[in-house]
Formats: sequence, C-alpha cells, structure tokens
Amino acid sequence: CFGVIIANGTAENPIDFTSEEGNWYGISVGDPVDTTKYESIFRHTLFGAYDFFIQGHGAALYCGGYSWIYVDNCHFWGNCEAIIASNFHIQNSSFGRHGEFFSIRIDGTPDESSYIRKCVFLEECDNPIYSRQGGFAVINCLFNGRGFNVGDSVNVENCIFHNCNNAIILGNPGDNDAFRIPRIVNNIFFSENANHINSSEGASAPEGFSELTQTNLNADSVDVYGNLFLDPLLVEEGEFPEPYFLSI
Repeated sequence: CFGVIIANGTAENPIDFTSEEGNWYGISVGDPVDTTKYESIFRHTLFGAYDFFIQGHGAALYCGGYSWIYVDNCHFWGNCEAIIASNFHIQNSSFGRHGEFFSIRIDGTPDESSYIRKCVFLEECDNPIYSRQGGFAVINCLFNGRGFNVGDSVNVENCIFHNCNNAIILGNPGDNDAFRIPRIVNNIFFSENANHINSSEGASAPEGFSELTQTNLNADSVDVYGNLFLDPLLVEEGEFPEPYFLSI
C-alpha cells in the first residue's frame, strides 16, 4: 500500500525498522501514479536487515510518483537498495553494506530542489548514488571507497572522494539535447589510480577538470573549479555509525 509516514525519532530514542528473524519487506510511500504531493518524514531512524523487492525494485524506503521524502539522521545497513525516490531531501545520514545494489537510486526526474547533503557512504557501498537524470545536488558528502553514477546536470560540491575508483561516472547523454555536464566544484579527490572521472559512456568531464592551474587561499594547487587532489587524511574511530558524521 502507499501513504504517508511521519517517523520522528530522537538521538536518544531512534526508531528502528528491522527484523529479528530473516529479512523484511521495506516501506513504500507515495502512489507512483498519483500526482498528489505527499510528504513523508524520517528522522533519527535505523533501517537494518532488509533484502527484498517492492514494486519490482528492492529498497528499504521507496517513494513513488510526485511524493517527497525527508530523511535526516538515518542509517541504512542492508543487502539491497536503501532509497528509491524522485523527490527528496536526504541529509546527515550514513549508508553501508549494499553489495551490488545502489544505496540511493533516483527514479525519474527529480525536483531541482532535491538534495543529498552531509551523508557518508561507506566502503561496503558498491554504488552509492545512481541517476540517469539530473537537477539535484550532492553537497558535503563523504564517499569512502566508491564513487557514483550521474547522467545529467548534477551539482557536486564540497564532497570528499577517498580512494574511489572512478569517483564520478558520467553517463551517456545520447540524443538528449538538455544534457548538461555536471557541476563539480570545491571537492577533494584522492585515489592512487587518479581516475577521478570516468566518461567512457560518451559524456565528457568539465573542461579543465583536474588541471592544476590555480592555487586556493591555503596555497594548495587546485583546478579552475576549486577541486583539490590531495589525501584528506581521514581518521575513523569507534563503531558504526558514530565515527562517520561530517563536520564540514
């Protein structure tokens, strides 16, 4: 069934969606064919032990149609996709152990005010974000070990890509005249193989990306977009998910 959920946990008493015995079948909000703008909220919520399929897709949280989800201070730890949505505000959350699946899959064309902000994608996430459309923002996020796939004009700003093989994979624009190169500014890239952008599908990286032609206020070499290519010297302590919040 489809509807609205308001799940307001607290840091001291988070809401825990999980199963003590086996896997469970996730949460689905918003009718995929209804044009009504339903709004569901998840704050301080834990999603664990999920491995299932809804609407032909596997996800802990599925938001269809014109509906919105607001996700804040949530943690996802399961064996299939964490979130499938078109319209979203996702922030202060962490994602881990999704195997070959996407942590966040953008379904359809998102509203331009949609964003993913101050989130952490752990090394276990093979595919943190997947989108064939654009118009949303990825800001102040940490990608530790894996990058993400974009197919349109995504704004990527103030993120850290640490040891990511193909930090950003640009999709094939095909015959889409509206395709615009993603905006990639003020990020930190660090990888031993230095393959920060993979544009093998036909798209192209922004002109001048990774060409160190300027310096910032700290006298570090940057490209024309302010991107740094240095080791961020991350320190991880404690147990999941406590050490993974960003302070930027």
